[in-house]
Amino acid sequence: MAINKFVISFFLYGILSFAAYLITGYTVAAWIIYLFLLAPFYGLCLAYIVTLAISKRGSTVRLRKPQLLYSLVGFQGLAILASPTSCFGFKQGNACYSFIQTVYVNLFTDANLQQMETTVPHWWGVNTAFPVLVGLHAVSIALVLVSLQFRVIPPISTDSIDSV
Repeated sequence: MAINKFVISFFLYGILSFAAYLITGYTVAAWIIYLFLLAPFYGLCLAYIVTLAISKRGSTVRLRKPQLLYSLVGFQGLAILASPTSCFGFKQGNACYSFIQTVYVNLFTDANLQQMETTVPHWWGVNTAFPVLVGLHAVSIALVLVSLQFRVIPPISTDSIDSV
């Protein structure tokens, strides 16, 4: 893939990824992590890629280890599923419910997670895994960027065409 197309693709991935995080984790706790940790990280990655694009103009880019994309998508998916969605009563000491638990409770039970007197137990393993999964997602993005391989495309020679 041409490096300028890769820059545009990564930019669109960052926007869509950030939007998916903000839509699924619509709580203050999640937005703090997204706005103050993930957004600056995406910005640094984009700056790194733009710098590479400027210094390696006219080259193509490919992944040395394409299987890293599976870990990137996997960690991002798990982080989205574990993102805090329902934090009703958070200021009173209640923990947040994860996105996957909120979807599960809404689809398969009659419970209402928006009440202080809810008896639905928290899935502590999922709830506490969220910051770790966001960190692993960031590490997988960094590994993908480090594993990029560039190949310079030689310019097309017009000497053979002119001699005919």
